[in-house]
Amino acid sequence: MDERTRLAKNNYKERLRSLPGVVGVGIGAKRKAGVITGQEAVVIYVRKKLPLSELAPTAVVPQTLEGGVPTDVIEVGDVRALPLAPTLVEDHKTTHRPLVGGVSVSPANVGLSGTIGLPLVYRGAIPCLLSNRHVIAPSEYAAVYQGMPVTQPSNPDGPGPIVATLLDWVPTNSNGLNEVDAAVAALAEAATSDILGIGDYSQLGEPSLGQRVVKSGRTSGVTQGTITGLDATIQINYPRTGLATFEGQIILDPMLQPGDSGSAILDYATRAVVGLGFAASDQIAVANRMSVVFAKLGLALRTKGVPVAEGLASIQGSLVRAWGFDNVAKKWSLYEPGAPLPSLEYLEPGKGYWVQLSGAASLTYGPNTWALSPGWNLIGWI
Repeated sequence: MDERTRLAKNNYKERLRSLPGVVGVGIGAKRKAGVITGQEAVVIYVRKKLPLSELAPTAVVPQTLEGGVPTDVIEVGDVRALPLAPTLVEDHKTTHRPLVGGVSVSPANVGLSGTIGLPLVYRGAIPCLLSNRHVIAPSEYAAVYQGMPVTQPSNPDGPGPIVATLLDWVPTNSNGLNEVDAAVAALAEAATSDILGIGDYSQLGEPSLGQRVVKSGRTSGVTQGTITGLDATIQINYPRTGLATFEGQIILDPMLQPGDSGSAILDYATRAVVGLGFAASDQIAVANRMSVVFAKLGLALRTKGVPVAEGLASIQGSLVRAWGFDNVAKKWSLYEPGAPLPSLEYLEPGKGYWVQLSGAASLTYGPNTWALSPGWNLIGWI
């Protein structure tokens, strides 16, 4: 992103946002006759684009800002936090065990459906699911309290059993600036790092203009789109609590529908997680920057652990084989030195492994040491 464009946007955003009909200001690629150019511009999002003849001179957006930075005006309609939808993709409303992303979720006994974005993140040692604040901590329906039960499928779609309890959320401030609409619930059920129809999410990433992205949501299933704007300050209409202003937002093609709130936005090629969808109009969708969500809630992605060959390097001369059991998939996986394509690839923290040795050996990894005997040994990984 060009620093001149960012500076111009920051210097002029309040003046531009004060113009009639303006709902947001961000950075995107300039369009000419509906065609996206390679030129970066300060983008002004308006509810309805009017001809110059219908605007007062003081309401006209200047064609350029300081330093010759161009502007672009884009009609987006009324941008809303996404509510419950009457229609949805069938597979995304059904029961999924272990839990996956992209499926229906809600607080227990609340008539609201949203989406599990990331089914497995960690807050310290606590495994959690991530969605929007307005999905699993809906203060407009009832007083939000820690420990509120969360069900999958959602109450309207099932109702399903309790799978998690509300752990933390970022309140939405109607009178100031917000950065995220996000909440986490501590898991009471097993979860994978899979998103329905997409697969495993690989890492945390950052959004970029023109980036091709994909999401899986409760209502519209798997959809693809492009990031068209960054660093946007934009008004979001919450049906029951009114307008709230968000800054630092990602603007996307219209790839979210009511009920998709909470959907994770992933890079199409790498599956890196870049955003958390929460609002849309007929013309655009809006997402929080996922790195900001993680920082606000103190989250981390699940790590795969240590590669088996690296973790067991100190006993390779005596190692015959190692077995691990996946309690979620209910299957064993095997590692044998020199064998191609082992099914046991990583030693994960907190899990136990059976290790068979041809003779006594001392296993060391970092500051940890295990005295192992010939034959079978059960070790708990660090």
